[in-house]
Amino acid sequence: DLDAFGAAAALLGFELVRGQTTHQAYGGRQPCLHALRIKNPTALQNRLGRGEQDYEIGIVAAKDEPGCFNLVYDPGMSVSRRLHELGGVNMQRLRQEYAVQVAMSQLRKAGHRVTRTVNQKTGRPRVVALCR
Repeated sequence: DLDAFGAAAALLGFELVRGQTTHQAYGGRQPCLHALRIKNPTALQNRLGRGEQDYEIGIVAAKDEPGCFNLVYDPGMSVSRRLHELGGVNMQRLRQEYAVQVAMSQLRKAGHRVTRTVNQKTGRPRVVALCR
């Protein structure tokens, strides 16, 4: 569900670029189906000393799981701290938020009124669905 993925990415500070066929990787441009960019790259670029280059993450089809996708990025780069701040270690925050967005979409389709909040103690998202 690319719409849910885009919503999750935006909430965490990424920008989903649909249909982008390559992403910038350590060894040059690599193929992908879509890409994520870090929003507000100026602060990141200043840290990296890269000028106008955005940091990109490729979204590629999983070879062993039809219909599934993998994120391709270089976690060893100096930007890894920023990636962990936004998406969590191994992008767990992004994966969790994606699951929340999928659940919200399915609940809305079933006719429920849905709200999303964040637990202030844990920082975890919470979904509340009300029957109509």
